[in-house]
Amino acid sequence: MMTDFDYDKELPFSFTDFTAGKSLHSVGIDLTGNEKKASGWCALRGNLASTSKLFTNEDLINKTISVNPTIVSIDSPLSLPFGRLSVFDDDPGRATFGITRTCERIMSKRGIRSYPPLIKSMQQLTLRGI
Repeated sequence: MMTDFDYDKELPFSFTDFTAGKSLHSVGIDLTGNEKKASGWCALRGNLASTSKLFTNEDLINKTISVNPTIVSIDSPLSLPFGRLSVFDDDPGRATFGITRTCERIMSKRGIRSYPPLIKSMQQLTLRGI
């Protein structure tokens, strides 16, 4: 069962709560499904960008920690749909809970299309992201 979000309710925080008086320093990671293919990595400090292609989880983690970012953004599903126990098709909850999370269902209602995190081509990426 999908619970809808109250879009009119004001959030208890805003972006400026995280950035007020600070220079925002962020890291973005465009994760791939396995360590054989390079993931994109970018550190932003103000208007300066540093980019790398990194392969292993260890390299991604170490390089990210080394720049001490305020926030890290990862382009990958980072969770399973409610009720699912694994990313794979043999999960006993697949028939009941499906392959999409609540957030994908809400975006779809708003006309925003996205890849379901548990379609065959996304399973390894989702597993690595988690």
